[in-house]
Amino acid sequence: MDNTQNIVFIINPLAGGKDKSDLIRMIRAEFDPAKYNVRIEQTKYPGHSKEICMDIPEKSIVVAVGGDGTVNETVAGIAGRDITMGIIPVGSGNGLARHLRIPVNPEKALQVIKAGKNMKIDTGLINGIPFVNIAGVGFDGRMARRFAQGKTRGFWGYLLNFIREFPGYKPKNYMLEIHGERRKVKALFIAFANSDQFGYNTTIAPDADISDGLLDVCIVRKPFFLELPVIAGLLFWHVATRSIPKVTFIKASEVQITMNKKRYCNIDGEAVKLGKVILVKVRPSSLKVLAP
Repeated sequence: MDNTQNIVFIINPLAGGKDKSDLIRMIRAEFDPAKYNVRIEQTKYPGHSKEICMDIPEKSIVVAVGGDGTVNETVAGIAGRDITMGIIPVGSGNGLARHLRIPVNPEKALQVIKAGKNMKIDTGLINGIPFVNIAGVGFDGRMARRFAQGKTRGFWGYLLNFIREFPGYKPKNYMLEIHGERRKVKALFIAFANSDQFGYNTTIAPDADISDGLLDVCIVRKPFFLELPVIAGLLFWHVATRSIPKVTFIKASEVQITMNKKRYCNIDGEAVKLGKVILVKVRPSSLKVLAP
């Protein structure tokens, strides 16, 4: 009888802009073939991670090796199934991994996977598209779109796009329906936070609990330019947005947003254009994750 554990590493070779050869050698050295049936796959195009997951048997471990986009695609292929996900965060922001306290050092992240401690976490759906960290509409979506089009990656890529886009961006009108109540808001962006941060240790929703069956809806009004240094400090100090008057938080399991035109949304860092009506809801305890 074969008692080996199936473990599949799905590697985004472009994540972090670094060669993954050493990491692949490390993976093969760490996992004893007598105990683990190791399979290594490298993604070749957007959506490939989800496709790879389709033929992975139940009770396997699937490790997303990349950034939040790779994690998102992997979740899309395994959420709700009897498959456990591990993460080796080698992307840019690594928001979910940071929230779960998974080390950004690949060798230490491998040790978390070998320890085998798992927890159940929530995932979300935005117009039927899965997300596990944060989705958002408005300036958030604009930033995701510009980042995807740009050549500069990582934190500096986001910062450069922010400097270019923020001054001229006009807040948009949204109609929200939450808990059966409708409210009209004018916002820079609206984020739906499953975890507490976008990435880079920038906290958008300090009270977010990834296992409470709720999303933190963050309604952010546009600050004055002179307020930005203070806000940036709060974001990185993790006192974060609860201390900023221009941010409103609402915990909800489902929210509907109506806009006057189709706009790009940020879905775990990827820009996706959705319809005028957006339905966001949580899927409680739908994913098993290996975490410290």
